[in-house]
Amino acid sequence: MNITNLYVKTHKELQELDYTKFTPQQIIEKMDLNIRYYLEIERELEDEKTETVTLDYSLLCLETDIGKCKTWEDILTTLTNILIDSYKTEIASYNNPQKSLILIEALNTPDYDISYTSISKPYDRNMWFARWRLPDLVISKNSDNDTLNFDNCLVSVNGLVSQCTSWNDELYMHEGARFMYNSNPLRTPNISILNFNELGNITIVPVRQCTHRYRTVDGAYTPYSDIMFTLPEGYTLQNKSVFLVLAHSLFFPNSVTVTSNKTLIISPHKLPLSTSLLKMYFCREDFIPGTTTVNTNYSVLDYVRTFMFAEEHYGAFFVLLDNPNISLRKLHLGQFSNCENITLPNQDGILFDQATQSIIDYVKINHESNTFLSHTKQPSMIPLQTAGYDQTTITAVETCKCVHADIYNLNKGDYYFIKIIGE
Repeated sequence: MNITNLYVKTHKELQELDYTKFTPQQIIEKMDLNIRYYLEIERELEDEKTETVTLDYSLLCLETDIGKCKTWEDILTTLTNILIDSYKTEIASYNNPQKSLILIEALNTPDYDISYTSISKPYDRNMWFARWRLPDLVISKNSDNDTLNFDNCLVSVNGLVSQCTSWNDELYMHEGARFMYNSNPLRTPNISILNFNELGNITIVPVRQCTHRYRTVDGAYTPYSDIMFTLPEGYTLQNKSVFLVLAHSLFFPNSVTVTSNKTLIISPHKLPLSTSLLKMYFCREDFIPGTTTVNTNYSVLDYVRTFMFAEEHYGAFFVLLDNPNISLRKLHLGQFSNCENITLPNQDGILFDQATQSIIDYVKINHESNTFLSHTKQPSMIPLQTAGYDQTTITAVETCKCVHADIYNLNKGDYYFIKIIGE
């Protein structure tokens, strides 16, 4: 019997740890209600076969003498087959996920047609002379055989997410066209469809439909107030995972604290809302005439107090996913920027700029190389994966096409590859 892996799950984020760098007692000290540990072991079976088993290490330490062990060797000695079978559990597998969030790069596939329109007049499309009254975006299927259910999709345009409406087997995004006003021949837009269908159905609940109160002594707003929301009648948080969209930026479930079947708490002061608002103004070309100064209509304070509850605002809502068992894995791309030993799994995921809270579109490209992808020769690509391919082939990712810089410096940037998977 031997230990093969140690995992820690904080809220929804799952990470692998090198257990040899910690003692069992150090791990126990870090355990709490929101931080759980899982131990993966390999045990021998009959006929010289082996079995890999994942144990709920947090529960094991709490309820058995395993919590008294001082070394990992002591744990292996103390573990019995009865204990293993009693505390055996399953966690989502990143190498072979049953379900995952799938990102569709709408501009990089012939499967979809994209038009600008107005949701109030959906048949008026691509009218250049009337483009200023057509602020929304519509995505249409080019094949009758396409079975994608748009009801469970969101759209990101230049890193901005807005409420979507599915109608007549088309996907409409509020203000999607406005978020491309800064496009030009050198800055093509970035349009990504977030397909949640494998993970489960999604429900959009705008924050303006919820009742809310500030968590202060007198209930008055302060710049550092947490906000508690109560969902309207007909909605529940039971068996859900919750994503937050605020200032048109997508935030993952660890930004939301669920306190009951109807209530949840967010902390706007802990989120980069100023960056999100600037990103929105920049993409909409909201500049003071004759200058390069962004014309901000309201501050973060104004946004949190009033505008995010406005009827005409479509960038503040909760996404309720019908799957409580999802996990996120974040891998920083700096370590893969110039590396011969590339281990990032080749699966669906999000290329994410954490500094601006933006989803970045990309395409996978086979690039021939005997060692690694050279930034000198191919500055617009980063290497991600060799496992499962011939060693002369690298799977690369094209850099973002929506920013004003053509080349990313992955060593300095805060770029991650995020996979969202479920059971």
